[in-house]
Amino acid sequence: MGDSNKEGSGLDSELRQQPETVNTEPEVTAFTENTPTTENSNTEEPADVTSADSSVIKKKIRKGDIIRYIIMGIAICVFIFAAIQIVRIVRSYKKAQNIYNNIDNKVYSTEDNSGAVSPSDSAINDKYPGINAYAHIDFDKLKAINERIAGWIDVPSVGISYPVVQGDDNDYYLNHTVTGEENWSGAIFLDYRNSPLIDDLHTFIYGHHMQDNSMFASLLEYDSKDFFDKQAADNNNYFYIYLENKVQVYQIFNVCDVTYDSNPETFIIASERTIEKYLADIDKFKLYDTGVTAEASDHIVTLYTCQNGSANPERHMVHGKLIATIDQ
Repeated sequence: MGDSNKEGSGLDSELRQQPETVNTEPEVTAFTENTPTTENSNTEEPADVTSADSSVIKKKIRKGDIIRYIIMGIAICVFIFAAIQIVRIVRSYKKAQNIYNNIDNKVYSTEDNSGAVSPSDSAINDKYPGINAYAHIDFDKLKAINERIAGWIDVPSVGISYPVVQGDDNDYYLNHTVTGEENWSGAIFLDYRNSPLIDDLHTFIYGHHMQDNSMFASLLEYDSKDFFDKQAADNNNYFYIYLENKVQVYQIFNVCDVTYDSNPETFIIASERTIEKYLADIDKFKLYDTGVTAEASDHIVTLYTCQNGSANPERHMVHGKLIATIDQ
């Protein structure tokens, strides 16, 4: 309003400076007589009014433009930041995928080098369709990649197949691949308190739930009882851990979701007594009845991941009990 008043004062001054003859003659004459004085008055007055009004409008528009430009600038910055983050995430996923694919190609083989299939191999394949009797992990090559690699896990029903590593804590491999490269996908890793031989009564194996369905994300298929029942009908509710010269076969007996603060890993250093309590606890949280039970004397492996992204407080667990060890 201060600016408008100033413009008004300026306009009044300019009008007062017009020739005296304009003010003394009748108003109708000013518009009917074609005199030079009248022409000058007619020509200048609208121009001055238009100029003043235009200046006020420009000032108002200028203030509105500034706010609009600020909002647009913020929106553009947010968009650019989001786009950069998406590109970084996609590149990170792709890089991790390439790393694990390269490892798989180097060390994992299912080719039959013996030239024949023995009756025992055939029986194993019939009993555990997800296993390959000739699956061979070159542990010399694995150890050359990372000497802390303990084994290789296969969950054929959901397409999981990764090396399993162990760190000095449970933090490092959350954001480092098995090769030690920093990456959001991290690695599949043993709890640092477990034996690297995977021979404890209770072993925890962790993996991220990545949005590209890599790492342990596909374990959430087991949220569905229909999925479990279909795999059971195909005799495929097993996962396999390949160690040097042997394969451990685990049968899935429980699927549950727990909150992050429930700390189920406190049962890692376990005895049969604590395992019994652990089994009772996870039974309370089970999503459905699998029809398979476990005893306190069983060796148990818990596969542990986020329910749906790290911000979700729930954790998804798939439990398997050791039912066979096959020498290779």
